[in-house]
Amino acid sequence: MVDAAGRATPGAVVATYHGPMAVPAAMAVTDARGVARIGVPEGTFALSVTSAVGAAWLPDQKAVPVSVRVDRPCAQVTGSVVVEPAAAIGAAAVHVTVLTDDFATFAANVDAAGRFASCVPAGEAIATVDGDVVAVAQRVRVAPGAVLGVAGYWRRNVEQTVAAALDPGDEAALVRGIPARVRVVGIGEANHGTAEFLALRQRLAIAMSATGPTIIMLEAGVAEAFALDRYAQGEAVDLVGAIRDLGYWMWNTIEFRAFIDAVRAHNQAHPAAVIRVLGFDVQDTQAACDVLLATATLATAERALVERLRADRGRAVVGFAVEEARALDALLARLQVIAPGAGVDAATNRVALAAIELVGRVGTLRADPMEGARRRDQGMADVVVAVARLEPGARIVALAHNGHLAREPYSTVESMGQALERALGDAYYPIGLFVDGGDAWAWNPAGTRREAVPLTPTPRHALEATTLRATGARPLYLHLHDAPAAVRAWAARPRYVREFGAQASGDVGDFVLRLVPTAFDAVIVIPRGHATTPLPAPVPG
Repeated sequence: MVDAAGRATPGAVVATYHGPMAVPAAMAVTDARGVARIGVPEGTFALSVTSAVGAAWLPDQKAVPVSVRVDRPCAQVTGSVVVEPAAAIGAAAVHVTVLTDDFATFAANVDAAGRFASCVPAGEAIATVDGDVVAVAQRVRVAPGAVLGVAGYWRRNVEQTVAAALDPGDEAALVRGIPARVRVVGIGEANHGTAEFLALRQRLAIAMSATGPTIIMLEAGVAEAFALDRYAQGEAVDLVGAIRDLGYWMWNTIEFRAFIDAVRAHNQAHPAAVIRVLGFDVQDTQAACDVLLATATLATAERALVERLRADRGRAVVGFAVEEARALDALLARLQVIAPGAGVDAATNRVALAAIELVGRVGTLRADPMEGARRRDQGMADVVVAVARLEPGARIVALAHNGHLAREPYSTVESMGQALERALGDAYYPIGLFVDGGDAWAWNPAGTRREAVPLTPTPRHALEATTLRATGARPLYLHLHDAPAAVRAWAARPRYVREFGAQASGDVGDFVLRLVPTAFDAVIVIPRGHATTPLPAPVPG
């Protein structure tokens, strides 16, 4: 390791990481010659170096000797890991991920008193801890001379199990246990590719329709999902084409086609308990722009702006001149006003929902990656709240990844679930959905293709394994406020759960720490899942 002038950098901290979630692999410190020997994972890995004079991040490395120039500017920081009960820390390291496009991660050893010092690129960052002490991801700001504080937990406590017996419950009991005050039920998923998740959510949503009007809302584009709703209501719509046009591989499956067919069949058999199907995501522009162009009253200049926004998922908006951007914002602000008495089907409200989708998308494009992620989740919550206002007599069943629906930050960004709680209070009820083993359709750990990724059984201390032991390996349907005292006490401390979205790590990188009762009102844990089956027509992404 050398500095910008080619001089050796003794005392530099070298760390390796593997997998899409940059899981810590090994650490070492350079000697007087600036040399470090370190074990590395198989295949490619990421390498970071921090020193008194600079830093370096090499994301795609192989297990060969490498010369590193630590010339990335960094800020000298100090900090401490606070853990209760207080005691000497034997071995732990802080890992700081800077929130820039490359999400570079830098490490610092923690001493027995919990202190650490490092030189980390300045800006917003995420801090975690690994070793004898672990920590949920925490947002920090790195600046010269900053003192960072990180709250940690003893790994030995986090990895405790519970032996209490649990009544596994069932789907009907879970539905009955949802309080009548609840307007929005979020039903999550620990990954995007487990077939049983889709079937279970479909059954739960149909069961909820027995208590009143129900709207299923998907982690899919607002305007893009209008065709699905027409199909569910019995119209002659090309279902496979409508699914493909959502643009999300996680919905482009035989199981989701069966899901929508089951809703359509239910609606035909129960015309007094019809289920609607809508979307709430804000990641595209074409369908929403088409709604505006076909339905809204637009001046010639406004129509031209919408035409430009329509293509390439709206990316042209970052090149709009100042006056063009202001004109677009004014247009969307005018169009996104809903008329609650008219319902979802009113043309003006379809325009309003499409405009809300575009406001969310434009916000994400104008922001940095982390702020963009926050604006996406806020935009999704805005759509759900708008539909709840449009259909005050209906219960909404929102289907998305656990990370979006939880009342905890999603990678330290305020989640959709937190925004919904702020808007709806206890009328929002999120349910976390987990699986202990089997396989799931996902991008493989290398990120080269989608395939059935094995899900090895979770560790004994994880939420999934612990609860299934307590139920005798039967599926668990648990409202957390009804859990036995021993289970509530166990869940009050952060617990590991297996959650990943589009890409699996295939190892510990798929696990996150959750304060489960903070994140969810109820959990469902199934023993084994199977990978979803893609439809023949592929979708990108």
